[in-house]
Amino acid sequence: SLVYVPGGPQAGAEFTLVWVDRKGTEQPLPAPPHRYVNPRLSPDGRRVAYSTIGSELRLHVYDLTRGTESPLTAEGKSLFLTWTPDGKRLVFSWLNSGAENLYWQAADGSSPMERLTTSEYSQNPGALTPDGATLAFEENHPNENHDILLLDLNSRRVTPYMNSRFDERYPAFSPNGRWLAYSSNES
Repeated sequence: SLVYVPGGPQAGAEFTLVWVDRKGTEQPLPAPPHRYVNPRLSPDGRRVAYSTIGSELRLHVYDLTRGTESPLTAEGKSLFLTWTPDGKRLVFSWLNSGAENLYWQAADGSSPMERLTTSEYSQNPGALTPDGATLAFEENHPNENHDILLLDLNSRRVTPYMNSRFDERYPAFSPNGRWLAYSSNES
């Protein structure tokens, strides 16, 4: 199953979320129309988390079973997000001032968001290892390139992973956690 925004975000346009089967048949979800960005299906397939753009950049979670939408962030700006493997939390970039750093929060909104990193550079979450212990994310160094770093979620220690003169982005772990795929402009 795949959830996507048909046509991509356009100024002033609102869209609906749809299911698309392997034959390309679309089935709209009853979620309210928004300017959706980055929809992400929960690991159990029961919820969709997404950002909405416009005058505000907010995170929402839509429960597919109940047909309810819940805002996750109420202030600041959030855009990029990923689910933890157990589906209990969302990791996202958030800013109220300065640079976007990484935070996480219970997907049901039952706890306040918690800061994971502190940096003067903007950061976006990429993917978590299957055990949920390590987050691969990208950091944007102005006038340079994006680099991929790893965050140990237990110790909160950040380690550079791909730190070169090239632009490395979009880290994704393989299902067994042994490999990390990413995009690079090196070649």
